[in-house]
Amino acid sequence: MTNITIEQVHQAFCIKNKIPYKKSNLVKDLSWNCFAVSTVLAEMLKKENIKARAVYGTWQGICVSKKEKGLFRHGWVLVNEKEILDPTRWVFNGLEPVIFKGSVSKNKEYDEGAKKLRDMIPRPFPLFNANAKRIISFTWTPDCAQAIEMISGQKCSTKQETTIDQAYWMANLSYEVWGHHLNEVYENLIKEHCGAFIPLDFKEKYKGSKLWNLKK
Repeated sequence: MTNITIEQVHQAFCIKNKIPYKKSNLVKDLSWNCFAVSTVLAEMLKKENIKARAVYGTWQGICVSKKEKGLFRHGWVLVNEKEILDPTRWVFNGLEPVIFKGSVSKNKEYDEGAKKLRDMIPRPFPLFNANAKRIISFTWTPDCAQAIEMISGQKCSTKQETTIDQAYWMANLSYEVWGHHLNEVYENLIKEHCGAFIPLDFKEKYKGSKLWNLKK
């Protein structure tokens, strides 16, 4: 497919982003910059006349560095719409930095545009109604706010006004969809007196586990 190495991608990434290049900084420079790194790789592939594009979506699997399995925003490269080149998969599996190569059909962890995730959601996220009887002001971390935005399909900021209908929707969304954001979502719902919306079986699923540290 290509002989481009992760070291070459690192060099190109530093040049494009005006970062002083140092070979030993590869992990530091590329970690958690998945889409930006993938964009650089896609540009390099195009120069070799290979049909490639950087895509953004979710990784649904194990993340060794976070010691958990869940849903993580991620970027990678699609080649000819059927092959995956992932220059930062090693962030998840904890292996030596290399460019992962594999087929779309055999690597189900990749979900472009979070399409498979959205298919798991039973009904659309309710629209915000400024005239609703009760408006809740949630405070989210930037990472969780972006996850909510991706899952709901609507803008979400770190300080987000939310209606009861929207809070109910969030509480009833499968814990598998929330992944490692589950604690933050549940904690906020309970803090704003919406804990009763969370289905009992969802609570029991994580009660006593490392993902469940709620006091109520």
